[in-house]
Order: sequence, then C-alpha cells, then structure tokens
Amino acid sequence: MTVISHEHKFIFICPRKVAGTSIQASLSRHAGADDVMGIDFPARAFDRRADDDDFGVVRARVGDGTGRYEKHDLPDAVREKVGEKVWNEYFKFTVVRNPWDLLVSYLYFKFGPLYWRDVWWRGRRPLDFLLNLPRAFRLHRLRSEFRRGRRKESVEAILRERLFGPVEQIPQFYFSRGELYADRVIRFENLQQDYDEVCKRLGFPPRFLPRINTRQRPGSTDYRDYYTEYSREHVADLCRALTSEFGYRFDDGAPTHRGGRG
Repeated sequence: MTVISHEHKFIFICPRKVAGTSIQASLSRHAGADDVMGIDFPARAFDRRADDDDFGVVRARVGDGTGRYEKHDLPDAVREKVGEKVWNEYFKFTVVRNPWDLLVSYLYFKFGPLYWRDVWWRGRRPLDFLLNLPRAFRLHRLRSEFRRGRRKESVEAILRERLFGPVEQIPQFYFSRGELYADRVIRFENLQQDYDEVCKRLGFPPRFLPRINTRQRPGSTDYRDYYTEYSREHVADLCRALTSEFGYRFDDGAPTHRGGRG
C-alpha cells in the first residue's frame, strides 16, 4: 500500500509481506486531509495489546478518493502518478526482507483460510474466474501438498510453473529506472528500530508497530527447509539485483520463524 504525505513530504512504497500494513497504520495517525493512505482498515484489524491508547482512532485515509493508487504500486508507477517534482523533493522509504524468507511468508499468507476468496475470486469477473480455473485447480493441488508437508516440492513447482505472478515483482519494488530510489530502506530483520529512526527523521514520536494482516507460519520453521537446489537458485537469479544491493544470502536474514509480522 502506497502512503503519500503531502503534509509531511514523504512517500512510503510497500512491497508484499514486509509488515507494510503495520507501518501504514502507524503513519495514518499523522495523515493530513489530502494525504494518500492506501486502504481503510476495520478497527478489528488491530492488536489491542500493541497500542491500546490509540486503538479507537486509527483509520487510514484514501486521499482525494480518485482510486489512482493500487495496494502495491511499483515505484515507477508511483513516480508517474505524483510527478517528478514531488518524487524528487519528498523523502522516500521502503522495507526490504530476505527474499527466500519473504517467499515462504507469502505462500503461507496466500495459502491461508481465505485462499479461494483472496486468490481466485476477489476482484475477478465471473468469466475471468472460469477461464482461470485450470490454473486455480493446479495451484489448489499444490496447496494441499504444501499443507501436508511436501513443501520443497510444492515451492519448486510453483516457481517452475510461475503460478504466483507477484513473486517475480519482488526486486522491482526497490528500483526506479534502474536505480535504488529510496532515501532510507528499513530492514525487516530490524523492523522496529529502523522504523523508529524513520519516525525521528520525519519528526514523529517512536511508536510500537501493531500486528496486522498476519497469518502465522508454524512456530520455529526455518525457511531454508522449503527449498530445493532449483528453487533456491531460481530466487537467487530472480532477486540478484536486490541481494547484490542489500547483501542478502540464502543463509542470512531471519532463518528461524517464531511468529510475528508476516
């Protein structure tokens, strides 16, 4: 979800599965009347234990209501929409995550209890849904195998058959016209501390990030256990520009998952 604050002169561009909804919720407390804050949340999306004092007042705004901004706009799309003057003058930031860990998180999110609604029905016209059924059933079979424990085989098949298009967009969220665009990149592995530093740069008080949009992976899972040699190298090739820029390797990042945001 794209966040654009004209009042505070910043742009936040959010890749998938990097706690972007939590950051958007926090930033929404500082929204001006003309700011773009992506989607609006139901209050139940928030974890009361995380930020009880402000629980009732956090409502993201959609800006001028034109609907021009998508939930996960790529940087070049945002740049075109805001224009060069705003793009060059505003402080821009995003979040990066180990791509091998991110993919596993993305699969658990998409393979969650709302799978059919989220992946295959929401936003589709009936004819589009029918035309997509062969691919849908193939992915459904792989989802069943994934949930039964054949994770390596399922991940490899999903990548080989390109069944989740957004996976190929992962590196595109970090570059505009071939160059790293962000003035600051928050590392998912150091999320709260890096976000606090961004808040300081923007003149906002530090705030604990709420947990939103989380569908948990099993406790103590190691993302490396989900990869065959093919799938590991496939992600490495796909995200080479990203890993080169940020220094991620297959054995780096946050190899053991114990719950949290995404």
